[in-house]
Amino acid sequence: MSRSGPGPFDSDQALDFVHYLEELDEPERELHEMLEAILDEDGYLHDDVMEIGMAAAATVAVLLDGGRTLDPEWEPALPDISVTDRLRLLALGVMECAVQPWDRRTGHNMTYDTWESMGRAQQYRQALEPYLRVLAAGVKTSIDEPRDPGYSWTGKTERTPSEAEIGLMRERLLSLAPAFRAFPVQVFGERSPEEFDGLHVFAEETFQIIAGACIHRSGELIEDVRHDLEVLREARGTVADIGPNRFRQLRDLPWRFASSYDEEFAGRFLESAIGATTLLTRSGRLRPRTIAEYLAMRSVTEALGDLTRRYGELDENSRWVLNSRISQAFAYTETGVSDLRLSFSSSTGTLSRITPLLGTVWLEAFGEPRLVPPGEWFLPFTGDSER
Repeated sequence: MSRSGPGPFDSDQALDFVHYLEELDEPERELHEMLEAILDEDGYLHDDVMEIGMAAAATVAVLLDGGRTLDPEWEPALPDISVTDRLRLLALGVMECAVQPWDRRTGHNMTYDTWESMGRAQQYRQALEPYLRVLAAGVKTSIDEPRDPGYSWTGKTERTPSEAEIGLMRERLLSLAPAFRAFPVQVFGERSPEEFDGLHVFAEETFQIIAGACIHRSGELIEDVRHDLEVLREARGTVADIGPNRFRQLRDLPWRFASSYDEEFAGRFLESAIGATTLLTRSGRLRPRTIAEYLAMRSVTEALGDLTRRYGELDENSRWVLNSRISQAFAYTETGVSDLRLSFSSSTGTLSRITPLLGTVWLEAFGEPRLVPPGEWFLPFTGDSER
């Protein structure tokens, strides 16, 4: 997918959606179904889903506006669609989800993450705001003060470390490398099947940085879970009640179960995180024993590519290659755990049935998953739990 700008009609996916809508006999019914499917999400909003959702919601706004205030560079030529109050509210709900990194209803918005990672979240919100205002019809929105401190955009940005700080962290990672004993660090040098060429040869020091980053991130993980446990004790609620912005680690667990992440759960997850990270300092086969350990260890390994790129001074392509090698080295597929069973995106599956825009590959590849509730995350892998 390519984009020409941050507006709701500035992506290939959005243009495909509008052309598809123009050819339908009952576009109003299709709009209803798509918007409802997105608002029924309770896990996370995939990029492709959000692109369609933004285009659908913005289409309703354009129809409502009638050319009075909205002036997109490219305006869809749509058939006559009656915008009922129900359709407007559905579109408003989806656009509210689009302008926030998190939403109480739908969870994590991956499209917002994409713009935030490029340092352009503000331009993204500003491009969507006119459509949001038309749909809100004068009612307060999530981008107005006071914002929900637990969910909405907070204005915080990540500080870029200085060269001196990068040098100090690099030295720290190298000093921690000997503590990693799960397997020889040279394993990270083995080419993965995802690589299309054999040109990526990394220095031995790079593998040492990965090993050190693994130990460093393990310590961070434990501290993050302890922090989250204290937040839950103080607030006496769940992650869903309090909102993701106050949490460091539990917010990244499958969101559909966020109402189950209470103080008791956090205490058990802390024990699992300690158990999982301890495996990294022992020689032998590295294999999580429970889903909770798998999630904790995955949190560690997912950070390794970025840590190594930043402190090992690698380019983005090298980071991608290392990520595939890291996944191969830790061999998570052997656990039998599928992320789809934990964080299945229901809106992706529903939209795949409603419209051909997402294709059927997703459904054909995965089918309907059996979601695993948090109560089973602390049970040892046996029999059906591994399939």
